[in-house]
Amino acid sequence: MDERLSNGQLVSRCADAWEAVPTASWWLHKKTGGVYEAQGVALTSSDLEPVVIYTSMKGGGPSFTRRACEFLDGRFERINDKEGE
Repeated sequence: MDERLSNGQLVSRCADAWEAVPTASWWLHKKTGGVYEAQGVALTSSDLEPVVIYTSMKGGGPSFTRRACEFLDGRFERINDKEGE
């Protein structure tokens, strides 16, 4: 399938995730206790599914991605954001 989507269609695929996971918001991973900062939302190149890009607040480590549906399924809890400090 070589379906070409317009920029507007690609943006609409991310809209819900952008609203639910704002850039610079802080999240607690309930299983590990780690605190992460959301860096943004992107699309996978393989199936154009939205993913959340996030980085440990400890610093010095890599960034991670997780499908937005998994990030928002209860594994993470929003705890703060830079604007609300």
